[in-house]
Amino acid sequence: MSQKAKNTGKSLPVAVVGRSPLFPASISPKAFWPGLLGLKGLMSGMSGAQWPFSEIFTAQDLKGLKWFVMKSGLLMGLPADGFEIPPDVLKVPAVLSAVSLFLAKRALEDVKSFGKGIIPAARVRVVIETRGLAGAGTADTDLAGIFARHYKFEACPIERPSPLPGSMAWVAAAVNELQAGRADLVIAGSADGVHALGAWLDTRDGSSGRETARYREGLGMIALRRLADAERDGDEIYGIIAGVDANSIHFAEKAPPAKSPPAAEKHAAPLAAASESGVRGEPADRIERLARYSRLQMKDIVEDTTGSCLNLPLNMLPEDGSTDASLDWKKLRARWIERTGSHRFFHDLIGALCGTFISRVVVKNPKAFAAVADQPVVFLANHQIGLESPLFMAVAYGLTGLPIQAVAKPDHVNAWLAFLLEFAKDSLGDKHPFRLVYFDRQNPQGLIDDLKKEGRRDASLLVHVEGTRGLTADQPVTRMSSIFLDMTIDKKVPIVPVRFVGGLPAHAIDERLDFPYDNGKQDYLIGAPILPEELKKLPYGQRPKHVIDLINNLGPGRGEDVLLPPSREFGAKTRFFIETFGFPKMQAMLFAILQLIDEPCDETALLVNAVKSGKLDLTSPEIPPVLKKFIGHVKTKFS
Repeated sequence: MSQKAKNTGKSLPVAVVGRSPLFPASISPKAFWPGLLGLKGLMSGMSGAQWPFSEIFTAQDLKGLKWFVMKSGLLMGLPADGFEIPPDVLKVPAVLSAVSLFLAKRALEDVKSFGKGIIPAARVRVVIETRGLAGAGTADTDLAGIFARHYKFEACPIERPSPLPGSMAWVAAAVNELQAGRADLVIAGSADGVHALGAWLDTRDGSSGRETARYREGLGMIALRRLADAERDGDEIYGIIAGVDANSIHFAEKAPPAKSPPAAEKHAAPLAAASESGVRGEPADRIERLARYSRLQMKDIVEDTTGSCLNLPLNMLPEDGSTDASLDWKKLRARWIERTGSHRFFHDLIGALCGTFISRVVVKNPKAFAAVADQPVVFLANHQIGLESPLFMAVAYGLTGLPIQAVAKPDHVNAWLAFLLEFAKDSLGDKHPFRLVYFDRQNPQGLIDDLKKEGRRDASLLVHVEGTRGLTADQPVTRMSSIFLDMTIDKKVPIVPVRFVGGLPAHAIDERLDFPYDNGKQDYLIGAPILPEELKKLPYGQRPKHVIDLINNLGPGRGEDVLLPPSREFGAKTRFFIETFGFPKMQAMLFAILQLIDEPCDETALLVNAVKSGKLDLTSPEIPPVLKKFIGHVKTKFS
């Protein structure tokens, strides 16, 4: 519940909780355009499919820009001395409106509480001053209205905008919305390109506490909340505005971090928990960090003699003390290459998909999992998004070395799971380690009979127990068929509970997703195995509930499954391929992923270079048949 001002005469402190990058104003086009259109800059985020840029650019503007980029060779890299787009292609001032919208989007994405779904759209206001764009012929462009309509927010007018450049009237309007209790979040800024609010947010040297003089000007957007709300919801606080009057903004000192408790008090409990977990001689704060990072209890953390955490087989604890997770997908790829005997495009593609959409892989009980890893198991899991199925199969194969099959409904024949597994066969041959079996709810015994067929290789099995993808975070598993439990007892196969988290928002969505919401990431949580003799001891009617509880209790508790942030680099590259080449989103995402691959095989390098140069000719004899078939799949299935 938001904290509304009970007395509008009292100035509540306001926190800056989100910031965009500062886009520098430049006189020389050679300095302006590389920052804007450098493939790591802003233009890569201006996708016509996601933004109503027709209100700013004409079709001829975008056509001319697309033509120039494709013919200039910029896709292969930027010249060291910059470059200049001719004025007849696109004028520099005409782009400032679009840059302002993109920076407002970046400021919004930087607000942690909004990303968690805490703030409803009806409680967000947008204040963007456009007075400074009059000379560009865009004085009537309602940037706040365009941005607000896109997100279903509400635009807030600036009552008395100043006719002079550099005015901070927009700050006063934004602060007033929060102090009056009309909004819980305000996205604000000015499109004149001359304000320097960011300079006051960066004047303290964090390492020494000294005041510094870093004065910076440029175009940027910020996100504001009431300080009490921001602190309650865990937002990052970049600065505090204590008040705004006729000609000044008053900044308050940020409160210093709370003093650490005495050493004995701080470490007593963690050391006891570390001893219980069997981890001896390790600093307690490291065990605590590992537990927080992996979403486990301290007693569950297990390290080997080299200090590697066995609960995190594909992740390393960040050295900066944060909980930002990055999967070591190249370690996975190396294992696949070793086991299949060759390095193929399929390995690069699946590896990059894992690196893009998986944040952590966490094993709750490494010792128990290792004890069953050399035999087939049945992974029973919840279901958030479509892509988690093939990616988990790849992760499981990398961890155990055993082939794995996924159970799917017959209507998934055209889904991502079937597409990637079909491509595995094309790339790796008939002996590839991934298989797909279909489950007909009208004939469940048919699946069991199929799995028992002579000649079928022993393989692990992945089953999403409810069969249908969720629509919201924290959606628990509520039912499952006993037929899979009966099978594990009959075949003496262990069960391993699995939970996928982080891929869906807190609010309910209208469609079932293939990719994480907003193209973010997921955590894959692997529970302790359930041996068939243990399951058999339970009364028959209690077995499904027992397994369901083990799945639901893995990882974050109720209300704690929050969206994991997307890769900005991946998002920018995806939008660039949509805008520059007109690719459908799925195709653009795949080509963006290809550009993130390190140390590619020859097949991958050939395809990436063809995409970068804009010369992807499927009739060329230089492109191997497997790549031609892959591109054909992409164009056919995801057009």
